[in-house]
Amino acid sequence: MSSVLPHLRGDGEPIFIALDFSARSKPALGRNTIWLGLSSSLQPDSSFTANFSTRASALNYLLTLFEESELTHQQIHLGVDFGTALPSRITEALCDSGSSSDLHEPWHLWDQISDLITDHSDNSNNRFEVAAYLNRSIGEHYFWGLPTPKPALPPPLQSWILPLSPKRTGDQLRICERIAQRQARSRISSTAQLYGAGAVGSQTLLGMAFLSKLTRAIDHRFNLWPFHLNGHRITLYEIWPRLLVGPQAANSSMAFSCNDEYQVVISAAWMRMHDGPTSAHGKTVVERTPEIGARLRREGWILGTDARNVSLDDTDP
Repeated sequence: MSSVLPHLRGDGEPIFIALDFSARSKPALGRNTIWLGLSSSLQPDSSFTANFSTRASALNYLLTLFEESELTHQQIHLGVDFGTALPSRITEALCDSGSSSDLHEPWHLWDQISDLITDHSDNSNNRFEVAAYLNRSIGEHYFWGLPTPKPALPPPLQSWILPLSPKRTGDQLRICERIAQRQARSRISSTAQLYGAGAVGSQTLLGMAFLSKLTRAIDHRFNLWPFHLNGHRITLYEIWPRLLVGPQAANSSMAFSCNDEYQVVISAAWMRMHDGPTSAHGKTVVERTPEIGARLRREGWILGTDARNVSLDDTDP
């Protein structure tokens, strides 16, 4: 097998990757598609980017990278820009398990959603149908937002997706999302929003299915920062590029083909410079869990979000 990234190969040197995801239903390249940015201490002043027309091609690329990096004993730090979890109350309602301890493991939810999602090699998928099915399962219009014309749904599910949010967006945010938008002084979109400006709900559903395929392929030998650090070579993070890149993105991205490419480059470099899972932010999050209980573990955390800003008030909708 040929090397995926020959110019960044180095025995034992960690690799930091930012993945800008997309829920497009057709293959496409360029703006608002899937971008990958890579940073390594071997060449800190340079970066590598790749653009993928389909989720399937991005998945195959990462699996090849995982395989090749094992030969050189390199750690992989992969940040994804979609929700790796849902609000705790939604997760509890969706997880059909006889063991309450399973609710603490986010990949249980990834696998459950992956078993429902059909995401073909040409990007066609059934995310709206799955969202309607999940809404009906919990008896609540959590996921919302529809394109025009509306996607064809089976008759029993047609009333289970609303075009607009049935409640305030703040009621649909996880603790980490509330803290992140306060810290960035910028609005963050809810994982409930499937369609419309800033929507990340579709990316989250397809992204969870993507992570399920990725982690199943490596027999779940991975860490999920910051709560599940088990000594594995591959560590996954949730990132929000807006928080890592900052408000200067619009003025600083002219050297790149699009802002998406700029964001993955800066996000990967941020991960490298902040030393991944040994970040003080991660240590603070873990130390705060006794005050907030298991909820943070279920909802996950966003890299770069300062846990010192967490209060018990943030647990209230």
